[in-house]
Amino acid sequence: MGIAGVSGASAASSAAQSAGGGRHLGQTEFLSLLVTQLTNQDPMSPQEDKEFVAQMAQFSALEAANQTSAALSRLQGAALLGRTVQAVADGDAGSMPVTGVVSAVAYRQDGVHLLVGESDVMLSDVSEVSVG
Repeated sequence: MGIAGVSGASAASSAAQSAGGGRHLGQTEFLSLLVTQLTNQDPMSPQEDKEFVAQMAQFSALEAANQTSAALSRLQGAALLGRTVQAVADGDAGSMPVTGVVSAVAYRQDGVHLLVGESDVMLSDVSEVSVG
């Protein structure tokens, strides 16, 4: 019993983007799809070597893209040191606007955090940047 209609990660990625509103296929989803595909392939008609190699190449490209994205986020955070930013900080009372100079940058599991005054702000929450 084979998986019909799946001819590699590019088809799965397109399906994930359209189903998830632009969400990209991540490593976990890619590996899960690949393992399911290999588990359910027809033993009388196994997957071609070149298809498997193409999928592994796409997985390597995905990993490289993720590493590049993380490195760029870190560089963007470091570039904001000493700059005045406007952002939204999540506090005890909910979301509140914050304006101030970035005095520190922290790299955590969930992303890049900026210290703006007394507020911890995610880099993705910055809406405006100005000099000094």
